Amino acid sequence: GAALRAHLLEADLPIHPSAIRPGWDVDHLIGHMMGDKKTEHGQLTFILPRHLGACEIVKNVPVDAVRQTLERWL
Repeated sequence: GAALRAHLLEADLPIHPSAIRPGWDVDHLIGHMMGDKKTEHGQLTFILPRHLGACEIVKNVPVDAVRQTLERWL
């Protein structure tokens, strides 16, 4: 949450995709996600930071849910 966000800001790291590159194409981005080494049998796996020093592995993340989230967020 807030501590992770503060840590990223303190390290001068981006906290929103537009800070890296404006105008992301959702289909292009999902295409890259599908090519990630953690993707197995067409199923996305996310490594999600929960707090500093701890992450959670989430397998079988629905592509449609990712697409909807990206379309709202980008």
